Amino acid sequence: MRQLYHRFLVEASVIVECKCAQSIAPAHRGQTLNYLLLTETHHGSLVNFRPFKVKREFVSTHLTHELRRKFNVYEHRLDEGSACQRLMEVAIAFCSDVGLGLDLPLYRQAFMALNGGPFIEPQSVPIMSGDQVVYEHSMNLLTHEIGLAVTALSTFAETRIHLQRLLNNTRLTGTAWVNVDLNELRFEFARQNHVG
Repeated sequence: MRQLYHRFLVEASVIVECKCAQSIAPAHRGQTLNYLLLTETHHGSLVNFRPFKVKREFVSTHLTHELRRKFNVYEHRLDEGSACQRLMEVAIAFCSDVGLGLDLPLYRQAFMALNGGPFIEPQSVPIMSGDQVVYEHSMNLLTHEIGLAVTALSTFAETRIHLQRLLNNTRLTGTAWVNVDLNELRFEFARQNHVG
């Protein structure tokens, strides 16, 4: 069934997001929050007309556009190649313009589209066990040889290990990793590290 939705800005101060969905999902809340942040509005209402009884939730934020545009840039082992440098420039410029705190898929899509690389959509990457392909994994790619991971995490150790293990089981030469946190834009690069 097709989902219907509309949004309204009431007196330049409240967003009303109208849905006709089975139930209100986290993605709906995130979308409403995106609208609040992008319109510099602090209060919104998410209304679902599909259930037997109309459901309504309030979505609020204290973040301002100015606060979301203040962030530190951290760079760790970033590859000197032009693709990674271009990614960093694009990501910093985009986040300086729209700010941090939006839904993660928006940053991922923006970085891919604005980077000007060969890929916009995720690509199928062979996962290897020795010389044998055991699985095809959908991944964002910065170039034909470099994967791209975009996350929004507050701790990094486990994800760093996971990304390295994944990379080591592909034919990619590296992975550029961008972490979009509310106060920090972090850039890291993992190189292929085959053992044995």
